[in-house]
Amino acid sequence: MVQFAVQRKFTKQKSVSPSLSSGTMIGKKAGGYLRKIPVLYFWIFFGILVFFYGGFLLLKYTIFVPEYRIGKIDYARSSAQIYDDPYLYKSISSLIKGENFYLISWNTKTIIQTIKKEYPFVQDIIIVYKAPKTVLVKVLFSPPELIMLHENKKFGVYKEHLFELFSGNSLGNSGVVKLEVLSFNSGGALTGIFFLQPTADLMDDIQLIKEAFPDIQKLSYLPGGHRMIVHLGNNKKIYINNAIPIQPQIINYQLLKKYYSEFELLKEIDLGSLESDKIIVKK
Repeated sequence: MVQFAVQRKFTKQKSVSPSLSSGTMIGKKAGGYLRKIPVLYFWIFFGILVFFYGGFLLLKYTIFVPEYRIGKIDYARSSAQIYDDPYLYKSISSLIKGENFYLISWNTKTIIQTIKKEYPFVQDIIIVYKAPKTVLVKVLFSPPELIMLHENKKFGVYKEHLFELFSGNSLGNSGVVKLEVLSFNSGGALTGIFFLQPTADLMDDIQLIKEAFPDIQKLSYLPGGHRMIVHLGNNKKIYINNAIPIQPQIINYQLLKKYYSEFELLKEIDLGSLESDKIIVKK
């Protein structure tokens, strides 16, 4: 018996390389990530925008409201009692009036530096919020290094800067050396009194004199003649030459006081007009 074999239909299958298959899967995943990146950037940008816009609104409706714009300036009474030059306070007002209180408070150092150019003895400026559109300003001062009395006026000296102290000012009332500056003629001015002797040298001389004459009653200064007059008790006057070293003159005075028998009778002693080893005395 003959059997016939029926041929089955053959379907050719495509061979797939494993490497190509894995690459396709990686490509699909990478494409998904790439589609997500623009969305991520969008949300980051949106978050930054919301943050800054929110901050802007916060500042606008809290710090930068009209009530914090300085319109009225009150000065502490204690500051005016210490030093009440109206031009000083006018200069401070011109720098802060119309400005935002918070911005000015953060920038006080710049204001102080500007004021110090004309008023170097200003130590600090404190600005306090007092009421809507109103601040209280307190000015702190460094004491002058020297007080000069001249023609019924009082002047302070601070770092080579000479400034007038007005009636009622308490700046320099205590703990500061007071020096009477004499004029050769009436109406003499103090302008240029240190043209030959710097303030620092003058202060050193004064310190030596204070140590040598602890019972000093008054100290006078003749700037043009470089003479300092020490006023002691019993109307005794000691003349010192500031143009030459003071220490040898003080030593001569101490020798004179120790060995001159009629020292107590002397009314005037000139220590620096002649040679270093000679003294002029007057009874």
